[in-house]
Amino acid sequence: MNRNFNVPNALSMLRLLGVPIFIFFALVSKQDVFAILTLMVAGATDYFDGKIARAWNQTSSFGALLDPAADRIYIVATLIVLYLRDAIPLWVVLLLLGRDAILALITLVMKLRNIAL
Repeated sequence: MNRNFNVPNALSMLRLLGVPIFIFFALVSKQDVFAILTLMVAGATDYFDGKIARAWNQTSSFGALLDPAADRIYIVATLIVLYLRDAIPLWVVLLLLGRDAILALITLVMKLRNIAL
């Protein structure tokens, strides 16, 4: 069986599919309860994909990239939604996105130099 096609990766993909649903509920239909529930489901799938991957020995390189990518996409979407809903100022969005960019750059440099993370 393909190691990339497994339950943990399916949960991560499901989490990614929730991003446009979250944005729709938060910005288009302004149904905050459903937007928050979507974030809660995303959090639960994030928790369980890691637990299942380790417990069922279903870790993969693809999953190691997919899971944090899904997390980052949710964070960016949430920050943008909060900004567009006037819940946080632009400088907070830029500060947090800048921090993520710096961390990504540091991680890339460490990997290129074969420094353990």
